[in-house]
Amino acid sequence: MGITASTVTLHVPISSKVGNILNNAAKDATEHLLTFAVNTGKSFEEQNSPDITTELDDEMANLRGAQKWLAQQDSTFARQSLIDLTLSLYSYLAFRNLWFDLYEWSDDAVMVSSSIESNPCEVLLIRGRAAENLGRWQQALEDYTRAATECEQLGEDLFAQALFALGRLRLNRGDYAPALNNLKRCQEICERRKNTDLLWQVKYELAAYYYLNHQDMVRAEQGYRELAQLGEQVQNNVIQQNSLLMLGVLYRKERRYKQAEDFLLASIEASKHEEGHTAWANQHLGWLYMNQGRLSEARKAAEQSTHWYEKINHIRGVSDCYELRGMVSLAEGNLVSAEIDLEHSLQIRRNIGNLHGAASNIRRLGIINFRRSNVIQGLRHIRESFGIYKSLDILTLQRVIAVIRETLAWTIGKDRWTT
Repeated sequence: MGITASTVTLHVPISSKVGNILNNAAKDATEHLLTFAVNTGKSFEEQNSPDITTELDDEMANLRGAQKWLAQQDSTFARQSLIDLTLSLYSYLAFRNLWFDLYEWSDDAVMVSSSIESNPCEVLLIRGRAAENLGRWQQALEDYTRAATECEQLGEDLFAQALFALGRLRLNRGDYAPALNNLKRCQEICERRKNTDLLWQVKYELAAYYYLNHQDMVRAEQGYRELAQLGEQVQNNVIQQNSLLMLGVLYRKERRYKQAEDFLLASIEASKHEEGHTAWANQHLGWLYMNQGRLSEARKAAEQSTHWYEKINHIRGVSDCYELRGMVSLAEGNLVSAEIDLEHSLQIRRNIGNLHGAASNIRRLGIINFRRSNVIQGLRHIRESFGIYKSLDILTLQRVIAVIRETLAWTIGKDRWTT
């Protein structure tokens, strides 16, 4: 498919026109690439068709060259072009999970925005998302916090996006009180402005992280079912597939295993086997199979999930998979392998600031010590995990009982893999 745009038509491939990006025609070639990026990036956002994706794939090397050339120039044209290029190709780069490229591009765009008096809100949100997916959660927190301040000057729609990004990250970090405040403010704006696309994401985060982490299964199920109905009404497949997946997670926690498996498999089909969603669903299928004692299937699902998460550079997902792999090894009686995987998961989670996940690793390392008859060290791990839960304001009596039951089941119970 040839490259065409409303403002320019090239009769030779861009790759042959550009050649060496630093030759005498660099500025002219870069202008052509910018026109292509703006028009094709817009078409990608509207259609996301295989043809458009392939077109961008074919020109990615040249687009990288153009971006590097622009970053070396000292002109208003180059600085504005860095911002335009990042905004135009954000959706494509995110779709392709090119987070390193996206971080570098948005970082350059943020750096030059002040010199041309451009509000950095949008590029801060992009850099924050790239940092979040690369596991640089502190950088993401700083970018989202700054973006919320900058975006408030540009209107409620962008401000709501910044609040959502900030709230979602804080939920993942376990900072529940400020996260809930951010998401509630975002929800109010979305409802007032009838922003359905963002509103469902807010409700999803509230159900998935806040209610589940506080063990409020009734409100969680109600939230997911409302989202599933909304997805059907507005014919949004993403809403439906995510709601199906989280209903599967909820049913697994309630030990309704047949329903859980049906919903998780249905979510994969609904996503048409998209990489990120497939990784996520396989991760939860791994926990489900382990809960049922289907250990070989659990390990296979864990390995598949790890493969997909690593392919798309999803650091948080990789840490989740190593925890699952550690627990499968524990169920198999392989304490050495279990400890290695749980320690690896813990290291990643500490590096990215995932306190809730770290507490989960620590208490399960305690189980390994109990299995080795090292009771004192086991108790230290449990106490440390309780300290983290308390700092997150989620150390409820229900959670304490659940941790004690899990520890006893894995240490002296017959159903060691059942949670």
